[in-house]
Amino acid sequence: MIKATIFIFLISFTLINSQTVLVDNARINFYKASQEEKYLLMAVELFEEILKNSSQNEARWKVYLGSLESMKAMYSLWPQNKLEHANKGISMMEKWIQKADSDIEALFVYGTSCYYMPFFMGQKDNADWAFNRIVDVCYKSELLEEKELMNNVLEFLEKEYDLDDSRKEKLEIIKKKYSSN
Repeated sequence: MIKATIFIFLISFTLINSQTVLVDNARINFYKASQEEKYLLMAVELFEEILKNSSQNEARWKVYLGSLESMKAMYSLWPQNKLEHANKGISMMEKWIQKADSDIEALFVYGTSCYYMPFFMGQKDNADWAFNRIVDVCYKSELLEEKELMNNVLEFLEKEYDLDDSRKEKLEIIKKKYSSN
């Protein structure tokens, strides 16, 4: 009985650990894909593998896949393909962000994806909503456990995005709360 319990524990630990490695690799490839096309397909495959292994955080991973779909527009040669990928990615993200509207990571992926889209795609309001929502969620509740990811979110909001005055004040409180952890 003890051997069986230890065996089950070890298998569970290995699965959790391998899922963590898979998530880390998917995130890394996602960020690399925003800079180089050669990482795009690998990022898509890794996020699809995450979804196949677990339904936990499904909406978050689907937002990443939507963002990756919209990234395909950057690397497409033909304007009609660019528009098709961008619109499909936006549609995917909009569908899933509604189910993850308190997930800081999903909001950040959605917000930055909208923020960096060309102005004629009309995504500024969606970026505004996502970034303001991040501040509101962080102000009222827990922050991301992944310290590096949370630092990236806070740094982006502070340096890249123009928050209104009330949210700037909230961001300062969030930073103090976060630095004390």
